[in-house]
Formats: sequence, structure tokens, C-alpha cells
Amino acid sequence: MDGVLEQLGTSADQLLGEGGEAKVYALDESHVLRMHQPGSSLDDALSRKLLLDEIAVGASHLWFTTPEVIEVGALLGHTYSIERRIDGEPLIDALRTADDSTRALLVSRYMDAAWSTGEISVARPSFGEVSADEPIAGNSFSEYLAERARRSLADTPLAHIDAQSLADALGEPVDAPALVHLDFFAGNVMADGDEVTGVIDFGYSTIIGDRRLTPVAAAVHLVSPRITPVATAEDRDVAMSWIAEHELQDYYPAGERWMAAYWMFASVDDPVILPWSRSVLDPR
Repeated sequence: MDGVLEQLGTSADQLLGEGGEAKVYALDESHVLRMHQPGSSLDDALSRKLLLDEIAVGASHLWFTTPEVIEVGALLGHTYSIERRIDGEPLIDALRTADDSTRALLVSRYMDAAWSTGEISVARPSFGEVSADEPIAGNSFSEYLAERARRSLADTPLAHIDAQSLADALGEPVDAPALVHLDFFAGNVMADGDEVTGVIDFGYSTIIGDRRLTPVAAAVHLVSPRITPVATAEDRDVAMSWIAEHELQDYYPAGERWMAAYWMFASVDDPVILPWSRSVLDPR
């Protein structure tokens, strides 16, 4: 891997972050290198580029940046992407050092960005996933919600949870179908000072559905110490106040329960998921 990084103009000590899909390295002040995890194909990377190109056009009127892929390629069996660098640092890192007034603004803008994500124009003929190899889709949002929860819960310790009930509790969107970022959390939001500068990691967890679900996901992820341990009680109060001010307090519990079921597909690789999902869905 070191030889691949060197040929692409960077090195292991330039690692900026790592997730389930890729490791990201600094290239220069304007670009980053995304090394896709083993098993990712060039076709996967090209499909991701097409989605991000579409999102970038649909988000061009917004006040934060979304990822821009400049080049996709493969080298010595490793798939990579070169992307435009977004100003700032992950919000989860910014919160480690921010003072009280700055972090209150950051959390508020984090929630604003989650809501604004629903303004990104991405056209799809049905509800459901936009980039999976075999996307789960439905003619109604409830149909997608139930099937996704059912598959996520299958063969897990929470398989007894009724997926249809979780979907029914959320119901149908009150507005037009919109882009939803289910992985909206502090690690996937960039910040500089007291401002949010970018939203990243659109992909498998990007769906067409109810716009309200993105800010609910943002709050759900922030208020859980298991998911965002750097968040303080005051941060959580700011997020939940935002939820109340936007009249989502009744929608929130159903969203939290469905999100806990949704993420169970990742419980094999992420030790945080099962205890968190159990605490939400099956506390005993």
C-alpha cells in the first residue's frame, strides 16, 4: 500500500480519516485521495462518482459543499478517487476543542445542514436506496422502510422486532419525496470555526424518502454517547431544542426506533451498533 500511496503523491502519515468504505489521505491544499477498501471495484467507484456528480449539481445552491470527484482509477489492484478537499475538519473533531458558544453554533448549524440536505435535487422513480448494487425500493415510503428494517434485523439478536410496526410508526412523507442522508453524523460533517462547510459520505445510506428523517438521524446520532462520545449534555440540548422548534418531537421517537433497526446490518463490523440498537428497541 505504501508504494501505491507514493505513486499517487501521498504517504501513510497523511491519513485524514478512515471509514467502512475508504481511507482518506491529504494530497495537497486542494485535494484528497480516497483509497477504497479492499473488495471495492472500479465500477463501484465510478457509480459513486456519478451519484456525487448528481448531488453536487443538486446542492449547488446550498451554503455547504458536497464531495466533488475529479478522478477515479485503479493502481496495483487498489481502487482510488481523487476529490476536491473541503475546508475545515470533521465536526466530531471540532467539538473536542470548541468552547461553549462556538459548539452551540456548530450544533445548530449541523442541524440546519441536515434539514437543508433535503433540498438537494436527485430524481428517482421510487422511494428507497439510490446507490446500492441491488437497491431496496418501494412504491411507498412505508414499503421501503419495512423491507429495509426487515433485512437489517434478519439473523441478528433483534430479529424478533416487528419491522412493519417500525415502518407504520413513521408513515408517509408529508411533503414531496426528498434526498435523505441516513449516515448524517458529526464524523460526516465538516466545520471551520463556527460554520459547517461540508456534508460528506453520501452513498449506500443515501435514500429517497421523508425529508424529516435526516435531521432526526442527525439528532439521534448526536445524542447517543455511544455514537458521538464527544457531545456534551449542552450539545444534546441544542439538537433536541432544534427538533422541538421544527415540530419534529412527535416524529423523533419513531425515527429513532427505525434508525436503530436500520443500522443493525452493520452490527457485525461495528461493536457499538448492537448495544445501542438494543437500548432503543429492546431495553431490558
